[in-house]
Amino acid sequence: MGSEPMAEVFSQVAAPAADLDTEGAFLGSWRLMSLDGMEWDVPDTDPNRAAFGSRAGSEGEAAFPKIRVVTVSECASHAAVLAAMGPAAGGKGSGEQFLARDLYPRLEEDWLLIADRNFYCWKDWCAAADTGAALLWRVKSDILLPVLELLPDGSYRSVLVNPITDPRLAPAAVLAQAYHQRWEHEATIGPTAPIAASPLNISRRIDFPMAQNVTTADPRYSSGECSMWAHDNQ
Repeated sequence: MGSEPMAEVFSQVAAPAADLDTEGAFLGSWRLMSLDGMEWDVPDTDPNRAAFGSRAGSEGEAAFPKIRVVTVSECASHAAVLAAMGPAAGGKGSGEQFLARDLYPRLEEDWLLIADRNFYCWKDWCAAADTGAALLWRVKSDILLPVLELLPDGSYRSVLVNPITDPRLAPAAVLAQAYHQRWEHEATIGPTAPIAASPLNISRRIDFPMAQNVTTADPRYSSGECSMWAHDNQ
């Protein structure tokens, strides 16, 4: 059947699951949503390598091809609501920013979309903001944002237009606290991806039993398995 049937099922059933009584689901009238990406290993077959590619490092070619998945998930319920997939081997059209562009037109007006600094560029910010959704994105430290107007809560209006123009609706301190909800996305993908080693977590690195997440040897069905994962996280 290929991946199309599962993608269609996902598009029909994927929806936020939290209600007004769910703790941490809303900031004012906005539903808290998060944007993030991950990579999954797929079986080492010639068709999969041809479809998804394989990274090469100093020690040679990677053991497995990988598929990249970018999702918009509800922070409170961890439900994956939107998803885009592509090869993770690098090159044009395979990065998280590229895949996320397929998701921005489908944002809802009552969402507050939280994203890390990897996703920001002016064109993408505008595409997401044009949907009417509120945005809470980090930007890289080398982006200069001149101050146009100081606001009562200590934040300021800049050339980067914030869709939330009234600080009374979401003061800076409240938005800063809400940004931490983005880590709920990590709770969604954590059981399906190894924790990366770092000075902070090297002593507790975990090799999850699902490190090779996709089991099919045929690339026509690999994306379908990813859609099944997103469907199961409803």
